[in-house]
Parts: sequence; C-alpha cells; structure tokens
Amino acid sequence: DTITAIGGPSVSRIPDSYKKLLSQNRGLDIVSLDHGEKTFADIICRILSVGMNRKKILDNPIAGCVSRLNGSKSIVRGPDIKDMKGLEKTPSPYLEGYLDKFLEMGEWPMLETNRGCPYLCTFCERGDKYFNKLMIRDEDTIYEELAYLAKHSKVRKLIMMIDDNINKK
Repeated sequence: DTITAIGGPSVSRIPDSYKKLLSQNRGLDIVSLDHGEKTFADIICRILSVGMNRKKILDNPIAGCVSRLNGSKSIVRGPDIKDMKGLEKTPSPYLEGYLDKFLEMGEWPMLETNRGCPYLCTFCERGDKYFNKLMIRDEDTIYEELAYLAKHSKVRKLIMMIDDNINKK
C-alpha cells in the first residue's frame, strides 16, 4: 500500500529520462519534477482526499509530477506548477521547529537563500527554462534562521548554502 515518490534537482525534466526512470523502476509511483514544496503537498492532499487506495491516488495526473496511470505502463505528466509565488511563501522548517531533532543530533544545517538560475547551461540540471526565474527568500527570515541555528545547532563552524547558483569571489 506504500506510495513511493522521488524528486529534486537531480531528477531530469527531459521526458525520455523520466519515462525511462519510471519504466525501469516498477516500485516507483511518482516523480516530482517541479518545486517539491508544492508537489509533495499535492501528493499528500491527493492521498488524504481519496484514502490509501492506489487506484484512486494514481487515477489522474498530479500537478508538477509524472506517474504511471493506475499502475499501468501509461506514463502521464501533470501540468507544470506555475503558481510558485516565491520562497517567502514557504514557511521555514527551522523556525517552525521541524528540524530541531536533526540539529540536536549534530546534523549539518542547510540554508537556501534563493532558488533558480538565470543561465541555461546544458550541463546543469537547473539549465531547464522552468528553473530560470530567480526566487529570492525574505532577508529577515534568513537572518532569523541564522540566529536560530546559532542557538540550536550543535554544528558551530559550518552552514551549507544550497542555493542553485553561488558565485564565489
């Protein structure tokens, strides 16, 4: 009864690639191609609305995702998610306390201050024009997160910046 979903920037948005990924991995149900905050929420909403009925969960495409229609060989792509207003709409998992357990365990904190890249490099997974628009997080929230991490993280000398495009000087 488990629904298996994967996604992230390392999953290709090229149709031949994600179709091959699904066809070669029969235990995989859903591939999230767009912004994970929205697609994952849509997957959870679908499950909550129809219950743990695989046929109903996979009966229709999910926005921003690719799946096998009702577990068949027929692979469907939901519509692109075009309503991501920006990262400022996404609550901070640090400030909400969702990651406290990991900070207490000594896991390295990661911060994303922006998302997207204005360049269309062919060698990069962010070279797709879908991710070409920059989304900038609220600066005050970033400062709040840094203060929170300074107080709650066991790691004192490292914060991983996971922005899509970091220029080093």
